[in-house]
Amino acid sequence: MKLAAYYRVSTKAQGDDDRYGLARQRADVAAFAERNGHEIVAEFEDVGVSGASAERPALAELLEFEGAEAVIVPSWDRLARDTMLDGYLRYRLEQRGMPVLSATQANGIDPISKLTQSILAAVAGYERHLISQRLAGSRRVKAAQGGYAHGRPPFGFKSGNGYLAEDADEQLTLSMMWAHRDAGLSYAAIAEQLNATQRPTRTGRPWLPSSVYEILTRGPRKRRDDALAQMQATDEGDPLHEQARLEYEAAIDELNRK
Repeated sequence: MKLAAYYRVSTKAQGDDDRYGLARQRADVAAFAERNGHEIVAEFEDVGVSGASAERPALAELLEFEGAEAVIVPSWDRLARDTMLDGYLRYRLEQRGMPVLSATQANGIDPISKLTQSILAAVAGYERHLISQRLAGSRRVKAAQGGYAHGRPPFGFKSGNGYLAEDADEQLTLSMMWAHRDAGLSYAAIAEQLNATQRPTRTGRPWLPSSVYEILTRGPRKRRDDALAQMQATDEGDPLHEQARLEYEAAIDELNRK
């Protein structure tokens, strides 16, 4: 089986976390792979970050990696030291077809993590349902008045006076992203280029590979799916249906550029 390995050491130079250093972590993973006939096809390492934090550059790259059948960590706490974060990361990776394995602990019998993933999935579904209920009425009213009614505008656009319009600065950044992607650059390399040229993000924080991936791929797909669901839930002639149709077509056009 093809595995992507993830290693992590924390900020405490002499603390408990760093006693399990990178060399030992790599050795444990290599031994596990050899013992079970697996192949390590990629390695990701975060140095100087806490296991309770989700802001990790290598972790962001791992979450978008597509060339492995599973993720191998030296031990469970290398992935996360926070129960909810651990469950969330495993859930994200499994959604991409990559279950998480441990090189030094038993695999397949981790009931706490399985329970956490189930709870997270249930809560996420319930939250989406509540949000949909809360927003449906206000969006219908806004759409009937001719305004933009699909929440936060996608990157590259802005909402002004109730209508969606292009944001010139973000459109330039978006064009740079597509140019780099068409040239064969990875999402990590694109993020580096954007940071090097000081292209701003909406939050003011540095670009991450996951942010670029979200904008170029997941963003359009989510908008496509949301718009399709809205079209199916409304009748032709309904202003909300028409606006969803336009959003759907725009998302399809953007995906076709990938």
